[in-house]
Amino acid sequence: MSLTTSRADFDAAFETRAVIPVCREIFADADTPVSIYRKAAAGRPGTFLLESAEQGGVWTRFSFVGAGSFGVLTEREGRAHWVPEAGKGVDEERLLPGGVAELAPVEALRAVYERWRAPQVPGLPPLASGFVGYLGWDTVRQFERLPNGPAAGPGLPSQSLSFVSELVVIDHREGSVVLLANVLNDAALSGSAGSAAAAWNDAQARLDRLEAALAAPVPSPLGSLDRSALPDPVRLTSTAEFVRSVETAKQYIVDGDIFQVVPSQRFDQPCTAEPLDVYRVLRHLNPSPYLYLLQLEDRDGEPFVVVGSSPEALVTVQESGHVMTHPIAGSRPRGATVEEDQQHERDLLADEKERAEHLM
Repeated sequence: MSLTTSRADFDAAFETRAVIPVCREIFADADTPVSIYRKAAAGRPGTFLLESAEQGGVWTRFSFVGAGSFGVLTEREGRAHWVPEAGKGVDEERLLPGGVAELAPVEALRAVYERWRAPQVPGLPPLASGFVGYLGWDTVRQFERLPNGPAAGPGLPSQSLSFVSELVVIDHREGSVVLLANVLNDAALSGSAGSAAAAWNDAQARLDRLEAALAAPVPSPLGSLDRSALPDPVRLTSTAEFVRSVETAKQYIVDGDIFQVVPSQRFDQPCTAEPLDVYRVLRHLNPSPYLYLLQLEDRDGEPFVVVGSSPEALVTVQESGHVMTHPIAGSRPRGATVEEDQQHERDLLADEKERAEHLM
């Protein structure tokens, strides 16, 4: 079944839907997610790359390249802040009538999400529209009063999320690529008569530009890394301070005040490499179920990049409305045979410490 959106389907959706993903399916099995990101996104703020690798380095069905955004919903001095993308026509009043500046960041995210909520369209990939970015650890302070303020950090906002306007979905199983241009349909929200023809033509023009970008050649990014030139990372926590924090945590566990804690520390490392090259190296060294490169903007519209590789999801919201968490507790290397895997399984189930992790 073709995922390309027909004009008739678009016109029908335009009558009731606030967000309409307009799709165009193309055959592009010669490109990789990294090369598609390089062509379609080119490191612009509001773009991203999401990939997923399973055990043994096998890539899962979909990879996602965010090629454009309507803007970034971020935070300034504890309040929500909207940084619109130039030329996309989504100012703060259109994003949310009355604006977001008087709302807490999570309240603004909830309100904007409800206004521009997109129903799941049968046949479309699991990610077609919405917000992509991060909610920082200190977001918890919007829900719970905590005694200690956060330590001095790199000065990044507590949240930064791109509102997806254009997206490229790579279907590794089918060897195809789906281009998406999201249409924000104010008429469906207000009950007024909007121009479906103008919205359709705008979406097709964006898809044309995206397809042309993918057809263009890019230089092969071959390079070498001079490791001898790398300066030592800067530790912001001394060894003595870190050891004291571990001992304190152990005592809290003995006292029954906490069940589990992850002591951590930050390292600062000067880096002149391009963010995409950092991602490529991480992708090679640690292919994981959740690989991400997020080109975002801070409260002043200044760009910054988050690159990471994680073996597990914190929480997942399913289509049924259920929230699922599937944390990794104990783990063992995969065995060479089924029998070895089964023995590892028995060892984990018999280990008191590993079983206790699932009760926390």
